[in-house]
Amino acid sequence: MDKPKCREEMWSNDEGCFRDCHGNHWKDGYCYAHHPETVAKREAAWNKRREIRQRIEDDGKRVCGNARVRGILNRRIGKGRRVSRNAHNQITVAWFSAGVSSAVATKLMVDSVDHILYCHIADQHPDTLRFVRDCEAWFGKPVEILRSPYATVENAIRANGSCYINGPRNTPPCTRYLKQRVRKEWEAQHRFFCWFRYVWGMDSAEQARADRLRTTMREDEHFFPLIDRGLSKADAHGILRKEGIKRPAMYDLGYPNNNCIGCVKGGMGYWNKIRVDFPDVFASRAALERTVGGSCINGIYLDELDPMAGRDCKIIVPECGAMCERMMAQAETDTAGQQERDRG
Repeated sequence: MDKPKCREEMWSNDEGCFRDCHGNHWKDGYCYAHHPETVAKREAAWNKRREIRQRIEDDGKRVCGNARVRGILNRRIGKGRRVSRNAHNQITVAWFSAGVSSAVATKLMVDSVDHILYCHIADQHPDTLRFVRDCEAWFGKPVEILRSPYATVENAIRANGSCYINGPRNTPPCTRYLKQRVRKEWEAQHRFFCWFRYVWGMDSAEQARADRLRTTMREDEHFFPLIDRGLSKADAHGILRKEGIKRPAMYDLGYPNNNCIGCVKGGMGYWNKIRVDFPDVFASRAALERTVGGSCINGIYLDELDPMAGRDCKIIVPECGAMCERMMAQAETDTAGQQERDRG
């Protein structure tokens, strides 16, 4: 066998079979690491990595979800290396809940938003999708509708595999499977080399909730347009009415939020109202409680609930005066300023 052309020769046996420093056989006079085919593959991988990095730098909103490409980048760049936060690798997301407050908050920052996302659940009132389409026209941007494969509250609770439905400490299974998991899957596909900025629809009475959210998701930036402007839920309803958009039917029926019909987080007054407005849903949830062995209301099964228990749900009366109109006008100015800062 001819003497290898590589300088990393380590030893040879009686048969003249050479090995390199990694224990690989020689081929065509080269060790495996320095063979032209290996070098070509390595260069192709490096070129692919450079191409992807350049694409990400040119457009921070472009996301690479291919697992093989992610592996190449992780090996070449290093999994623990941090990426600097700047305007080119930030994605602003408005998680639209199809509620009035969420709609107004999204509109206040719509020019800065890259994605408007809505997690649809089959248990929502049929009028909800009508409201989503109306808001989509109002925003002037598409609303991306995400769905969980579990689809319904009952499927999510049964999939949980325990007797837990609702409680003061743990997240209900329906929220975890139908909303949180869907959100985390979307984020996992889009977080690659990107930072998120979230727009939330919490109103002026939910400051404590906003503080908790900032604490639990501190790696990202959060915006609360209603809280920053001191707008209440009634103000948000007033703004929507002035814009000529009909609010979801659940508000007109007297419910404080546009949640699923038969929300497991509701209290006694809420469930007694569901008993009257949606008797089929009430019966279905009561049967589910007995099947699973847990209750929506702590210590009380729905089929044992006193029909007179709880507080009445009050219809939200829209309130919006000159201050709300001034807030909407100021929002346009604030959005333009934010865009200038992002470009800078």
